[in-house]
Amino acid sequence: MTAQRTWMYGAGAGLLTGLESSAVDCFYVCVGAFGLTVISDFLLHYPRMIHGGRCFHRNISLVGNIDRTNFLDI
Repeated sequence: MTAQRTWMYGAGAGLLTGLESSAVDCFYVCVGAFGLTVISDFLLHYPRMIHGGRCFHRNISLVGNIDRTNFLDI
């Protein structure tokens, strides 16, 4: 897109398009980094909430003991 604008409208338009795309990429990086920080802070501050579903996990793990050797023989 930057090359197309440069060819069609000149070097100034190409430069502005390139700067725009760089600014938007920086914004996306900041949003991603902030999102990962929020998720990791949540996981570190609320481990009890995450591990609170242990009884549910134990009930599901009983299903995991099904013999899978004949599962694909349909």
